[in-house]
Amino acid sequence: FAPQYHTFKGLSMEEVIESVLLGLEQGAKEARTDGKSIKAKLIVCIGREAEAEFGVQVAKAALAYQDKGVVALDLACYEPPFPPERHKQAFELTFDSKLYRTVHAGEMMGSDEENLRNIYVALSDLRADGLGHAIPLWRRTYEGNDLIVMVREKGVRVEANPVSNQFLKFIKNPQDLHLDLLLKEDVLVTVSSDDPAMWPTGTLADNLYVVAELYGIDVAKQVTINGILSAFGLNNDEKKEYIKLWM
Repeated sequence: FAPQYHTFKGLSMEEVIESVLLGLEQGAKEARTDGKSIKAKLIVCIGREAEAEFGVQVAKAALAYQDKGVVALDLACYEPPFPPERHKQAFELTFDSKLYRTVHAGEMMGSDEENLRNIYVALSDLRADGLGHAIPLWRRTYEGNDLIVMVREKGVRVEANPVSNQFLKFIKNPQDLHLDLLLKEDVLVTVSSDDPAMWPTGTLADNLYVVAELYGIDVAKQVTINGILSAFGLNNDEKKEYIKLWM
């Protein structure tokens, strides 16, 4: 979530982050059922329309809570006028920190080439550990760079959002994402809901249903496991525990 949108009535970004962390802690306790625990970690996002100097402030606020539940810095929102490098300085602050980095890139541009270009910048300049959308990644090549190889070698997770992408008309059909091809290339594909409150069938379950219909239940299960394997803020033992509990 982007704390910058929650400060209009006087709260500081730090106060907003602390409030959300408290809510996550309370929600995780209330949601525990049948001996199965839930852990919630926070990704602090920069709304990319913000000026670069403000993005640095967001990054500093995230860094202040890197040992208190914040696990990553993100970049999201309207992509075309605001390329990833606009907030390179903010992301550079995290390079020697505990925070992971994830970037929404390759979703909204007017051509595959422009989308691939933003994916490349996210990987090379912002050192993304995760990519949101990355719709044309299956096309793989940007100016001689094999983006799939970059993603695979860096262990970058790719969050696909089929319902959101189709609803917003960035794709015609979910198969346009070619998730089966990416999985065959050993890309760590996960499925996410994007903004579930904004479309009538946008929950995580809805997205997994679309994937299962298109590729089969085994693929839906694999992207769910990938989501656990690539979860920021969990150690390997915790990941194994959650796969055992939930799968």
